[in-house]
Parts: sequence; structure tokens; C-alpha cells
Amino acid sequence: MNTDVSRWVTPELKQELHDNGAVCVRGVLDSEWVTLLELGLERNRAKPGPYTFRSYSGTEREFYNDTCNFHVVPEYRNLLYYSPIADILAALIDSRELWLYFDNFFLKEGPSPPTFWHQDVEQFICSGEQQINMWLSPEPLGADEALAFVRGTHLGPVYDGLSPKGLAEFMSARQDRIDGLRAGRRGDVGPPHPDYDLPEFADRILAWDLEPGDGLVFFNSTVHGRAPIAEGKVRRSLTVRCYGDDVVYAPRTGAQPPFPHVDLFVKEGEPLRHPHYFPKLRPLDIDAGRSSLFMNRSG
Repeated sequence: MNTDVSRWVTPELKQELHDNGAVCVRGVLDSEWVTLLELGLERNRAKPGPYTFRSYSGTEREFYNDTCNFHVVPEYRNLLYYSPIADILAALIDSRELWLYFDNFFLKEGPSPPTFWHQDVEQFICSGEQQINMWLSPEPLGADEALAFVRGTHLGPVYDGLSPKGLAEFMSARQDRIDGLRAGRRGDVGPPHPDYDLPEFADRILAWDLEPGDGLVFFNSTVHGRAPIAEGKVRRSLTVRCYGDDVVYAPRTGAQPPFPHVDLFVKEGEPLRHPHYFPKLRPLDIDAGRSSLFMNRSG
């Protein structure tokens, strides 16, 4: 399936993404697709997967995220095979082919604090320029409730993401996880994150009011965070993490998600390919797509 994405992806939008590291794409999903997104998030919420992680565990600030449920949430597969999401992402990074790295469900029930500023590159087993994400929510959100970004940070450096303020608390005192990530560093880590909440950085913060169906697109190396939720409110969101032709396997200990034994199938520096872990979204193999649409988690 190939959708004409010219209504969303213009030369100006592509330039904005590559200059700033994040853009808002309006109306990616129509109302029917938004309904499907909501159904998928609720299925995921009712039956979390094995990689569910609760941040601020045991406190009133607790929220959780869950990953790698593409094969057991049919709504996610329908969205990624048949909605415009994959075509838009592939067009924005000029990649003929597109793979899913993983899906990521977040649930925040207020009161929930801002997430600390961070980049995702330190946790992932991929290397290459064509790493791209889309963040979606079925809720209308003000700019202060949705994910925010720091303009230009995708251009470097890779900050030391294991020493920002509040990291241990965010990871629920999972020092073993922090130590694992430290051990897996590849020597590409720079200084600690600046405090982007200081007034001097205010003009670099990118944030948008969102309607259901709008998508926030950003690179793994773009600094992002914030998105608090007030008491009495709930925010569900899905981040679709994808990559294109130039991405290769870059192993590290402590990677999240772990993708057990992926090194038996792909070696360091080789294109990151695995038919189960990293399903190909474009060009779409219609037969493969149809065969998985009705898979479901047993029980």
C-alpha cells in the first residue's frame, strides 16, 4: 500500500523537520482511524505485555509505558499497515522501505509530573540517520499536556542521559537498569543535559495544541519531555518508532526493549532485519499483512 502523502508531506515540512528535529503533522488520522487507535490503546491497557514499565512506581506520580505489542494488538497492525502513518514517515526521511522498530504505549493518569528532558538514542540497538517516530493520542491536548521538544538538538551532541535530574526516581530506583545502560555505552556520549526549563531556552521549546489524529514526528536524537497531566485527567498515547534503509544493528547491553537473542540473526553493522522483531511496513506485503490482522494474545 502506498498513500499519496502530498497533502501532509511538503518540501517545507521536510525542511522544518530536518532543521528543528520535530514537527506537527495535522490530520494524519481521520475519525475512524482515531477510533481504531483508541480501541488498540484500551486493548493494550487491559492486557499489558511483558515489557511494561512503571515510572515513579508506588507513588501518586506513577505512570507506565509498554512496548512491542504489534503482534498481539490487531488494531496497531491495522494502523501501521493501512493508515497513512507509515507512508508519511517514509516520505519524511526519504526512505523507500520502512520497518517498525517498536510500538510504545504510554498511560498517564493525573496528577502526573513532567517527564524529564531526554534523548532515546542511548537505549536503542540501532544506528543510522533514518530513525523516525510519530506520537499520537486520541485525546485533544493543550501544548502544555503533549510531548514537547527542544529545537535543533538532533544535530548533536548525544547527551549523557543517565545523569539528568530525577532519573533514578523516574526509573523507580531501578539502579540495575541504569547500570546496564551505562555498561552498554558505545563511547558516543557527551556532556550532561542542560536544564532546558531555564528561561534562556524558552525560544527553543517546540510544543503544539493537538486534536485527535494529529501526529508529532521526531528523531530519536531530538531532546523531548514534559507532558504533565493534571489531577482528574487521563492521557493515552502511542509512539510508533520506525526506521529506514540506512539503519544498522548497533548492539548494547541494557537496551530497552531487550529484543532477546537478536544477535543470533544479525551482526553488528549489518542492516537491522528480523521478520518478527522488526516487521516491514513499506512496501507492504499484502499477504503478510492479512495473515497477521487477526492474531490476538491468548487468554
